[in-house]
Amino acid sequence: MILSHDLNLNGYLINNEIWFNITADLPVVYFKVFLQNLSNGKTSTSFISYTDANNSSKVNIQSVVKSLFDVPNGTDNNASQVRITITSNDGTSINFTKAFVRGGLRTNEINQNTTPNKRLRISQNIPVWLGFPVTESFLNPDYSITTNEILNISEIEYKRSKGCNNIYVKFLNQMGGYSYWVFESYSEKETGTNLGSLISGVNSLLDLGSESISSLEVFSKIPKEYKQYAKDFIVSPDVYVYQNANWKKVITKNNSIEVDNIKKVYSVNFNLSLEYRFNPSLLWSN
Repeated sequence: MILSHDLNLNGYLINNEIWFNITADLPVVYFKVFLQNLSNGKTSTSFISYTDANNSSKVNIQSVVKSLFDVPNGTDNNASQVRITITSNDGTSINFTKAFVRGGLRTNEINQNTTPNKRLRISQNIPVWLGFPVTESFLNPDYSITTNEILNISEIEYKRSKGCNNIYVKFLNQMGGYSYWVFESYSEKETGTNLGSLISGVNSLLDLGSESISSLEVFSKIPKEYKQYAKDFIVSPDVYVYQNANWKKVITKNNSIEVDNIKKVYSVNFNLSLEYRFNPSLLWSN
């Protein structure tokens, strides 16, 4: 028996669906599919895909590939080589290796891919603010990602920091690299939600304390040539703020941007959650 597939390209973007066909030249009941991330050693559980009348089966592996990636952590771990092994019910097997990148395109088309030897930027020029660290991500010929200093000065647009209440952010963009932006101002908010009370004795009331939630609201005016920064920022799974010469992880909350091609500048305000390890309540758990 001969097995074949039509997943012929490399550099698939895992934020888009990844479908491919498996076909056998002889009658077969099902295919067993198994994936291994060669970059970190993670493996999937084998799953079964049953065939149609043409001894063919169509499989979407997007969610499986995503599960094999490491959690993004501000480094170059957003690309991986994945080996796919397909075994028919009679034991015939084939395997092949493909490259995948954590990124995606806003399209209803499947099997989106990217090419190597490219800078993972989301604008023609890179905005740079003096005094703040900035690097550029690069997709290598082998589909690994490296971070470098920006060497081509002509591709830099130097920006001026406005005011004294600005905040610098770093976020994973939809190309698989990291981008940076200065928000001109921000405010920090802490909300305490009371957890209730109970009677602890005769005429004695025990306050259980509060749950504390801290958040940031950031503000900026983003020129239209950088509107992709706003679009990728609000969906980014890996965002950091630069405080006291260190990057601190934050979580994006429910944010939106309304794109209007007539606008030359977008005034935006986005909300972020600060994941402090702070618990002022009197409750505890075993």
